[in-house]
Amino acid sequence: MSTASRKISLAAQDHWLGIVARTALRARLTTLGGIITARDLRAIGISSRDTARLVREGSLRRVQRGAYVEGSLLDAAGLDERRLLEARACVRSLMTDPPSVVAGQQTALAIHRLPVWPVDRTTHVVRVGAGRSHGWSGVRVHRSFGPSSWAMYDGVPALDPAFAVVSTAVWHGTESGLVACDAALHQQLVGFAELRRIVDANPKRPGINHARRMLELTDPAAESPGETRTRLVLLGMGLRFVSQPGIPTRIGQFFPDFALPDVGILIEFDGAVKYRKDGSTAVVDEKAREDALREQGWLVIRVIWSDLADPERLSRRIREAIRQRRSWAQMPA
Repeated sequence: MSTASRKISLAAQDHWLGIVARTALRARLTTLGGIITARDLRAIGISSRDTARLVREGSLRRVQRGAYVEGSLLDAAGLDERRLLEARACVRSLMTDPPSVVAGQQTALAIHRLPVWPVDRTTHVVRVGAGRSHGWSGVRVHRSFGPSSWAMYDGVPALDPAFAVVSTAVWHGTESGLVACDAALHQQLVGFAELRRIVDANPKRPGINHARRMLELTDPAAESPGETRTRLVLLGMGLRFVSQPGIPTRIGQFFPDFALPDVGILIEFDGAVKYRKDGSTAVVDEKAREDALREQGWLVIRVIWSDLADPERLSRRIREAIRQRRSWAQMPA
C-alpha cells in the first residue's frame, strides 16, 4: 500500500479521534493557517499518543520538535510555501506570551516570502531582550536587534524584512544576504537607506562586514536568486557588464539579464524551462527572441542552476566565449 493510500483525512477519523477533539483540531488548524504546536494540541485535549498517530497517518507532519503542519496542506504547497509553513510552525512552537524570541535570519526570510539560499533547516530566532547567542538541536538563538526590529506577521513574531535581510548576511554570509537583499529591494519591501541605517547602527556586531559588502554589491534589478548568483560570478571574474540592458530588435525590445558590451555577449539565467499551459509555443518564442538578438550581433550564453553549482567551470565557459569573440573580431573580412 502506498504512503498516499495510508493517509486519512481528519473527517475520516471517527473511529478513534472523538468528534469534539476532531472538530477542535480542524478549527485550530483553520485559525492558525494549517500550523499547530504540541502546546496547541494539548490545549484541545489531544494527547501525545494521539498526536503520534496523526503523524503516522499523515494528517499532521512534524517539522520540528513540538511543531506540526497539516499534512495535506504541506503536500500541496510549493517550495516557498512549504518554507513559510514550516517556519511559522517552528517559531510558534517557541513562542511565549509576551514573546521572548522572534523569527530571525533565514527563518524570517521564509515568513516574508523572500528567497532563502542556501537552504538551512535550522530554525533561527532572535532574542527580544538581552542575552547571549546559543542553540540546541535544530534551533539557534541570536542576540537581539532591539525592540523596534520586529512585529507580528500572521500571528507569528518575526524580524521586519530589513532586519531579516541584514541578519541573514551577518550570520550566513554576503552571498546568502545578497540573494535576499536583491529580492527585497526588487519587491520594494525595504529601502536601501533603511538597510544602511541598520548596518551603521550595529558597527561592532560580529559578521556586520558581510552586511556592508552586501550593500556594496546589491542590485534591485535582479529578478531571481539565479540572477544574483550569476552576477556574483561575473563580478568575481572582474568583467565589465550591464544589468538588464534594453536591446532593440526587429521583433521588439528585450532586456537580457546581463550584457558584456565590450565583446558582444549576453548572459541569461534560466531557472526553469518555459512552457505555456498548452505546451506549445514558448520554446519557439524563445528561439525567435534569441535569433533576433543574434541578428543584432550578440552571442547568447544561457546559465542554469547546475552551472552555478560549479562557478569555476562557468567562468571558464564564459572566458572561452570571450576569447572566441575577440579572435573572430580580428579575422579579415
